[in-house]
Amino acid sequence: AHPGDNRMPRLEFAKHPADITFGDGLAMGFRLWTSTVIYWIAPAFAVGVVNGIVEATLGVRLADLNAGGIRAGVDPMPILREILPPFLLSMTVTSILAVIAKWVYLGIGVSALRDRPMTPGWVTARGLRVLGSELLTLVIAGLVLVVWALLAVVGDLMGIVTGGVLATGLGIYLTVRTIFWGVAIFDGAGVIDGLAYAWRLSRRDIGRLLGWGVGVTAVGFLPNLTINMTVGWMDESNPFRGAVQGTASQAFAAFAMCVLVVLYESERWRAGLTQAAAPGTPGGPGSPMPMPMPSTSPVPTPEPEPYDPNGPTPPPPPPSPFG
Repeated sequence: AHPGDNRMPRLEFAKHPADITFGDGLAMGFRLWTSTVIYWIAPAFAVGVVNGIVEATLGVRLADLNAGGIRAGVDPMPILREILPPFLLSMTVTSILAVIAKWVYLGIGVSALRDRPMTPGWVTARGLRVLGSELLTLVIAGLVLVVWALLAVVGDLMGIVTGGVLATGLGIYLTVRTIFWGVAIFDGAGVIDGLAYAWRLSRRDIGRLLGWGVGVTAVGFLPNLTINMTVGWMDESNPFRGAVQGTASQAFAAFAMCVLVVLYESERWRAGLTQAAAPGTPGGPGSPMPMPMPSTSPVPTPEPEPYDPNGPTPPPPPPSPFG
């Protein structure tokens, strides 16, 4: 790290980014994750603590509702009216904290990739654009669900099942194709051109992206299961239970983001998009990594030089496609 200027430890590639394997990505992501723990632990812990308080408070009231309302035949509406306002408020606070935490994780990854300072203003400005992309995604997802609901109303059981399968498949496809949207925005793109950039990056490697996603999820399954089993015996009224589970979930989200940034840079080189999404100066924010792209031509070409962080300064990059 660079003391005093909020720079992350530089994300170093031991081999050409286009040749990075899943194992390489996990190792690089893990190194970045552990070396930046002082940056992501605060938002992760904040989300976890709020989650623990919410679960403990609402868990007690829901238990009262179940015991005193449903079983005894007592009108549950008073308890529901009591629970609903704090529930909505707590969910709003938790969601806001989770969104900000995601911005921090994205900022850590791109700051390490581009060797640029990570400032609150930059994280906020880019994060608000990411929020815009996520709202647009929610609108599209909502339209898909509305269409499926309409088909369910007018169709038979087979049509409902078929529509559900198609909607699920479409959701997975769109998730894979837009997986780099947020990273591209933090790398300098706007909301719409970031979508186009992410779509272009994922065009030829859908299988690879899906495989990495499944692999990272599998890696996190056992630790999450262990943590849940460790604290699962605790009573729901104990805020420590929800706090540990929430913090662990956010810690894994930070790790997954570190791996995603590695995959993003690998796909940029595989796609030939070696200009960073943000304009920059040599060695500064937005600069592409100083190594040549491997040729796809059948004509033999020299092997690319290994990346040397202490090597000569690369020439200035061409103008950014995002202006």
